[in-house]
Amino acid sequence: MALRGPLSVGRAQLVLDTGAVYTVVHPSFLERIGTTSTGEISVRTLERTLRLPVFTVERVSVFGATLNQYPVLAYAPAAFTPGIDGVLSIDIFHALKARLDFASGILTVP
Repeated sequence: MALRGPLSVGRAQLVLDTGAVYTVVHPSFLERIGTTSTGEISVRTLERTLRLPVFTVERVSVFGATLNQYPVLAYAPAAFTPGIDGVLSIDIFHALKARLDFASGILTVP
């Protein structure tokens, strides 16, 4: 997935989590492309409620489609796997009007 900020474009390696509600990117990645926080929201996890900053990315390119001015959350959990920049959630699928057929493993993006 490519994310464009005011300073640069970065290629993010995200793990797909169809149970996640928000796409989350490591704060250091968002800083490298020059984005800044536009606010924060409360997010409920299994263990607790977190206040996470919202960053608006100028352009997100994923699955051959583009989203402009797209909000992502910034989070740096202790358990992030090296080389993984975040979590791609179902919100991207909704924004793209994409369909994922779990039985066949086919993703359709209009």
